[in-house]
Amino acid sequence: MIRAAFEQLARDAGQREAVALVIDAGDSWTLWPCDNVHPEPTQCYQVSPATWLAASRAGRIAAVLHSHPDSSPPSQADIDAAAAFRLPHHVYAVGAAAWYCIPAGRRYTGRPFAWGTADCWSLVRDWYASELAIWLPGTECCSRPDWELDEPDAFLTRLRRYGFSEIAHSEARHGDVLLFRLQAGQCNHSGVLLTDNRLLHHIENRYSIVDEFDGVWRRTLTHALRHRNS
Repeated sequence: MIRAAFEQLARDAGQREAVALVIDAGDSWTLWPCDNVHPEPTQCYQVSPATWLAASRAGRIAAVLHSHPDSSPPSQADIDAAAAFRLPHHVYAVGAAAWYCIPAGRRYTGRPFAWGTADCWSLVRDWYASELAIWLPGTECCSRPDWELDEPDAFLTRLRRYGFSEIAHSEARHGDVLLFRLQAGQCNHSGVLLTDNRLLHHIENRYSIVDEFDGVWRRTLTHALRHRNS
């Protein structure tokens, strides 16, 4: 698990700020620990250009993680770095055992559809990684058009394995995952519930969008799920 591995790195770093990159390999995430080469490593962090280049060759750099040895939240410098790099930056405050997320203005709507790389679950994975610092696996079960023929409740089974638990539909809140049954015998579509009763999702052969969570979406809703770390 990315979170647990970085938390251990942060504790092992003592009073130094630990730093690592998260690499997106398409269907999995990899933690890439980095040496903190900043001249004042107890106050700041810095990744060497050589380390950044090596990490970028391993896959897409999806996020920067670093620690605060005390309980302090992200500084203005942390927020500015996320904006400058246009990458999510997540801070783990060791003293408070708390994560702070800086999404860096990720754009989730207007993405063209592609099975396995830009589909409904890919959008959920990206939102969770950027907004909540929760890195979810890819789902091989929904990476092609006929995936629902493989096994009953394939989607739901995997989400339970990934740390989600079912909740009452009426209890769903911002950040919960919603599953739907769209002209199929089982749930075959996912989205993220946002504030103001909005649904972030990605339908086959359409661009990703934020819809009002009403009408057809309430009628086709099968499950509401909450991650244990959300």
